[in-house]
Amino acid sequence: MTVDPSERAVFVGTSASIIHQFNMVQKIGGKHESMGGDPAHPLSSENSTQYDFRGHSSELTAMDLNFDSTLLVTGDKSGEIFIWDIASRQVLRKIKGQNGFQFIRSI
Repeated sequence: MTVDPSERAVFVGTSASIIHQFNMVQKIGGKHESMGGDPAHPLSSENSTQYDFRGHSSELTAMDLNFDSTLLVTGDKSGEIFIWDIASRQVLRKIKGQNGFQFIRSI
């Protein structure tokens, strides 16, 4: 897992090769408010599939964000590394066969 440096979102990788994005802020009544602390606005995984990143074929082993949280970099057991555009949830680049490669922060 990794957290957006501005604490707007949390990204969690699973053994099923899916990355879930949980937003920590939502727009309520025209204002942005934190989620999870107020029982009226809980942090929920309902309808979270719209925030999923799918593409890896084996268990995720590492992930990190770039400095402005526009790109997510993930790695899996097969050695594939994906660079994702967070806004579109599209893979921008795939790097294959990087066995032995490790991120500084791992899940």
